[in-house]
Amino acid sequence: MDQKKVDIKPLKIPNASQPRIIHVHNETSDELSINGTIDFTTDGLGITASNRIDSNLCMSGEATKGLLDLFDQVWNDSDAFACATSALHRN
Repeated sequence: MDQKKVDIKPLKIPNASQPRIIHVHNETSDELSINGTIDFTTDGLGITASNRIDSNLCMSGEATKGLLDLFDQVWNDSDAFACATSALHRN
């Protein structure tokens, strides 16, 4: 993964029902988004075994536009998020 193409922003205020959206911008194919209870962890992403029960929705193409618009609205709210990307790149 090219770390220069990844941004990480934790919420400033704890929120038990924080949005979990993974959006993949593809240059050569449809956009892809996953929305639901998935966590950005190894078991949440299916990399390691888990007994979790998650409910996720995967969309591609034009269907991702509304979800991406909502994501951008929340993501660009500087009052809601801190930027952790530079700290991640240093480690």
